[in-house]
Amino acid sequence: MTATPILLVHGYSTDASSESNRSSVAKMYGRLPSWLRTQYGQDRQVFELDVSRYISLEDGIGIDDISRAFDNALNTDFRHLRNATFHVVIHSTGALVIRNWIRKFAGRRQPIRNVVYLAGANFGSGWAHLGKGQLARWGRQFWSGSEAGVKVLNALELGSSDTLDMQIGFISDGNEMVTTHGVREFVIIGSQPKTGLMSIPVRFAREDGSDGVIRVSSANLNFVYVRYVTNGRGDKVTAHQVRSDLKPARLPRDCDYYKVDWLSVPGEDRAVVPIAIPWGTAHSGTDVGVVDGSQTRDDIEPILQLALETSNVAQWRSRVATFQATTDHAYEEASQRDFSGMWFRKGWSRKAQYEAHSQIIIRLLDQDGRPVPDYDVNFRRTSAEGSTTDIGGLMQHKHRNLLNPNIITFYLRTGKWDRDNKTFKDPEGNYLNRLSEIDDVVLEITGEERETDDIQYLPFRKYLDKETLMRFVKPHATTVIDIEMRRIPSENVFKAFKH
Repeated sequence: MTATPILLVHGYSTDASSESNRSSVAKMYGRLPSWLRTQYGQDRQVFELDVSRYISLEDGIGIDDISRAFDNALNTDFRHLRNATFHVVIHSTGALVIRNWIRKFAGRRQPIRNVVYLAGANFGSGWAHLGKGQLARWGRQFWSGSEAGVKVLNALELGSSDTLDMQIGFISDGNEMVTTHGVREFVIIGSQPKTGLMSIPVRFAREDGSDGVIRVSSANLNFVYVRYVTNGRGDKVTAHQVRSDLKPARLPRDCDYYKVDWLSVPGEDRAVVPIAIPWGTAHSGTDVGVVDGSQTRDDIEPILQLALETSNVAQWRSRVATFQATTDHAYEEASQRDFSGMWFRKGWSRKAQYEAHSQIIIRLLDQDGRPVPDYDVNFRRTSAEGSTTDIGGLMQHKHRNLLNPNIITFYLRTGKWDRDNKTFKDPEGNYLNRLSEIDDVVLEITGEERETDDIQYLPFRKYLDKETLMRFVKPHATTVIDIEMRRIPSENVFKAFKH
């Protein structure tokens, strides 16, 4: 088999001592370049490995700038890649760079075939908004003299509107990554931070369901997308009716003003992207890092090689089961190994780290496409009886985006370790899902225009039974909910009088 050239793209804040020194730049990728040369360099004279460097720590440079610079490089120094085909192996933030390039600059002669995301930050990182804080900026200036790369961090922050638009764009008709652009994507992401970082008093350094930087659900491209718009009844509601709906503590049951305008679920209307969660893998590090960790190679290298050697869509689809086998092995390891609690996390064990988590991202825009910045979101039970679990008890974290306050991200613990039976699975072999213990949920959202009482937002209330809830919210994955929240002027805003 003739090998196709491979390009390596690094993540945020990675740098090299000399941007002009090829060996120095290659060191950013640890042992990965040498392993790739060993696998594909011998007896394959056409093989070429290209390593890249880009600037991510200057405040004035954003993802669009880096993607445009990448396009410039492909048209000059890397013209041989642009004129043929090549594969890409990406770490962390590099995922946004390459996906954005395909979205905005690649054109019809798109040359990339296989893309492997090693902990790709497809839906951002909790660290991003911390990195934009003044204390972090002062520390970076003091220790390294560098800026924070604010524009890149804006794209990386949980709930970035630009990032959501990009990801949603690739599931739109006529723009799908595989069928339209010919790109076969693969995701490899660990679910275990480096042990040395777990004493840091920052939740994102030791967050369950995460590699210490990127959540599994943030890396996973198999996201569910739901878009709601007003139904016929909602189109006719007046501001007076809204005020009446908002009087009780909970919205009335007949407050049903919205309908699904677009629903996209992986495995239903689009193909599933292969994703693997290898055992004992963190975001970085020479021991357990996803890029070149010495202890993670046995699990990662075989599936990385399979991904790079995938030559058609049928093969790509078959990799889903192979990648899942790697995940199954990780969970078998986690269930069999005995980990004691850590002194800084009383009662915690590594098994909790491997319990699946999910993200729900809610974005609120009015009918004119403008953000709705002031709102309340509540996930409620329909009654105090019935469900054995309250969905509120699954919530681990929520974050309102700093740049886009109309977007809020919820993080839920949806997987379960059965301590009594010492397993992550039920008797039928399915992974345990805490959502199956919830009979139903009502999602209520109310908006507010602070500057006047003569504008009301049409409240959102949706009853989600267990089947719908489990269809919308998947373990290890993100659910994006866009709601076009109708803005209603009162009768006082405009009046006409006979004269």
